[in-house]
Amino acid sequence: MGALGDFLLTLPVIQSLRAALPSHFFTGIGCREHLEIAVRLKLLDHIYDREARWLIPFFAGTEVPDALSHTDGAVLWMPGGESSAEILMKNASMPVVLLPIIPTANIHATRFYFNQISKHYYLRNPVQLPPLFPSSIKRGSLVLIHPGSGSPSKHYSINFYRKLESFLVDRMNCETGFILGPVETEAGLPEKLGHRLIFQPQNLFELSQLLERAVLFVGNDSGVSHLAGLMNRKAVVFYRSTDPGIWKINGSQILVIRSEQEAEAFDKFQEAFAEFLKTSEFL
Repeated sequence: MGALGDFLLTLPVIQSLRAALPSHFFTGIGCREHLEIAVRLKLLDHIYDREARWLIPFFAGTEVPDALSHTDGAVLWMPGGESSAEILMKNASMPVVLLPIIPTANIHATRFYFNQISKHYYLRNPVQLPPLFPSSIKRGSLVLIHPGSGSPSKHYSINFYRKLESFLVDRMNCETGFILGPVETEAGLPEKLGHRLIFQPQNLFELSQLLERAVLFVGNDSGVSHLAGLMNRKAVVFYRSTDPGIWKINGSQILVIRSEQEAEAFDKFQEAFAEFLKTSEFL
């Protein structure tokens, strides 16, 4: 899997699979930085970077590398991975399941993955993942806004997020800042935000440390929002072009706002935010 958000939606299912097979050794192949989250949560025992040259024959479906030759079973999120699944099946003693990243049924992605894998493995319903940082402070000190996403269709104009910031500054006794990644930086957002407080974490570890300080996170359907949910941060998440019924953040305190139009999205946010404050322990 490539995108961070897509990967994080698989973790409750991997957790259930791990619980069903407690004596097995779990190995992950993919983006190393993403997989390290699963290691930290004790969902994986070992990981391999998908960019390793020795994995090329496996991804081509021509040969199982020695490191994977004793695989008992597998779950693969691999578009076009039929040949890779076939060569694993030759020596596997348990099912090899090939799944699409995008659900083919109109249900939440995590539930879709769970249902598909349950056809081959006996799984209990996904349980809530433990906090990524269980020893972290319970009350943060920052309101963090992430104005970006993996696709321009998922977010609004920068003026929308500046308006959000003004709204939050007037109502919360907290410092407010913006999280910007490489895409937002290349788009010139640091200059457009002017004197505002900006954070530019260089990797997932720095990002997670920053999110740990958040009393509230505001973002779009993005990997950053999914990570905030996994870290049990209180979050407001906007869905402009994607369906939260399928891609909703997994988290215990998430306010979802769905609208294609900026004005409507802001109105919905204003209407729902006061009630969200009442039902969440903020300050």
